[in-house]
Amino acid sequence: MSDIQLGFVTCKVVGPEGEVLPESCAIWRDQEGAFARASADENGCVRIGPLTTTYPSMIWLECSGLARRRLDFVTVAPHVEQDLGKFSLAAGPKIRAQVMLPDGTPAQSGEATLNLHYNTLAHTVNPDGPALALCINNGILVSPTLPPGHAHLSLNIAGCARHDLHFAITADFDGDIEAGTIELEKERRLAGCVVGPSGQPIPGARIRMLRTFSAIIADENGNFELTGLGTEAEMTQVGAQGFASQVIEVVPSSEKLEIKLASVRKIRGMVVDAETDKLLPIEDMTLSYLIRFGDQAAIKAG
Repeated sequence: MSDIQLGFVTCKVVGPEGEVLPESCAIWRDQEGAFARASADENGCVRIGPLTTTYPSMIWLECSGLARRRLDFVTVAPHVEQDLGKFSLAAGPKIRAQVMLPDGTPAQSGEATLNLHYNTLAHTVNPDGPALALCINNGILVSPTLPPGHAHLSLNIAGCARHDLHFAITADFDGDIEAGTIELEKERRLAGCVVGPSGQPIPGARIRMLRTFSAIIADENGNFELTGLGTEAEMTQVGAQGFASQVIEVVPSSEKLEIKLASVRKIRGMVVDAETDKLLPIEDMTLSYLIRFGDQAAIKAG
């Protein structure tokens, strides 16, 4: 395609004292979700490409023991090797915690996911690079060094309820973040079925937990099972093609839950010229609507 830009991006990565970081790397992502990753050479120089994009993109610079750094709105020039210059990585805090199982013993193994976010406006939060996978060893969890922003830590251990923690990290944060002892609850489950207006099963319905954004797909009979639940109610969005999505509050129970979706409603209209009142052809249209649950809100576009 003629509008696709092809090019390379280079930069040099150094430490807090200006030292070369040959073990560093760069992660590139454009607004369409394409990823590229490149490691630094012995001089700390990183070369990413060839890159294809029609939009400004982002680059994250990483090195073990130092905080991730984000480069915003990097434009890839067509057929050019663009040198962005030299960037230094800074020290930062780590999250430290002890993870205990429901029986009071340390978690011997398990996985944790750390998602980083940053604010661009007062109410706009964006992902700050790919999620980080952490390991829990003998009950001890230690995260990588973190940049300023927000950190969302999710603990996923077999037989336990999923546990989520949020941390705000400022640029002047001194020392590590001591999360203390995290006592996990025993996992609870909820089985259910998604049906249509007349009670017919809806295969392939999508059930998404709004607190964690994790999702599952119903089977061919509309049946599903939510796992990793705690004692608190969870806000859940249920939807399927051809049916109106629904946000409901679910509570772990031994009884099977039936979720009934209504048929999708259509919006009909015409677009006319304001001056001539003649009909205009519609080449593309985007519909946005607001989903409210409790005192939170989410915008859905499609």
